[in-house]
Amino acid sequence: MGATEHGLDSETPVGAGRAAGAVSHVAPADRDLAYDADAGQIRLPVTVHFTDGTTEKTVLRLGPGRVELFAVQIEQAIARRAKAQRAMPE
Repeated sequence: MGATEHGLDSETPVGAGRAAGAVSHVAPADRDLAYDADAGQIRLPVTVHFTDGTTEKTVLRLGPGRVELFAVQIEQAIARRAKAQRAMPE
């Protein structure tokens, strides 16, 4: 697979040959992430959503430093969500 400077893998760069439709957002795909021991990276399947309503599936590659940073940030976000939920009146 080819790789882009953004860490996304696909046979064709995301959006290549598109006449219209900028990227709206990228969301995790309904698949498990995988560890690529040879590359030392986590590979997270994602779906790229375009403003024209189309989508493309690709893979987000994350190196060890980025994975560790995301792990800390996700843990902090989960703790903030739990705190906010506890503070909400029933």
